[in-house]
Amino acid sequence: GCRIQLYNGLKKRARSTKGRFQVEFPGIYSKLDYDAPEWKVQVGNYKTRLEADKAISKIREKFSGAIVIENND
Repeated sequence: GCRIQLYNGLKKRARSTKGRFQVEFPGIYSKLDYDAPEWKVQVGNYKTRLEADKAISKIREKFSGAIVIENND
C-alpha cells in the first residue's frame, strides 16, 4: 500500500503539520513517526498508488510538499 508524506524534519514542525492536517482533513488517518534523526508526518492508508495519487491532488492544495510513499508497515 501507499501513504502520503506531508513533512520530514523537526519535531515541533511535524507536530504542527499533523495538527493542521487533522483540522483540514478530519476523516483521514494520520501518524507521526520518528525515524532518527527526523520526524515524519504520514497520512492515509491507500491500497494502490492510483488511490494515493487521486487523494494527493486534494491534499496538495493545502500541503504543497506532499509526496506519495510506499507503506512499509
